[in-house]
Amino acid sequence: MAHYLVQASYSSGSWATQIKNPQNRIEQVGKMFASKGVKFLSGYYSFGEFDLCLILEGP
Repeated sequence: MAHYLVQASYSSGSWATQIKNPQNRIEQVGKMFASKGVKFLSGYYSFGEFDLCLILEGP
């Protein structure tokens, strides 16, 4: 299967919600992708234009 790099950015509202209610968001996103038949390989927070990047495996 192919590997995919997904990059995303959070809005200021998203950051505020995460500060108020800290959770493992990467784990939650991994479950969402798994329900679509895509395997979550790894996830990282990043600096710059994007706030996070995910490595996925899927069709």
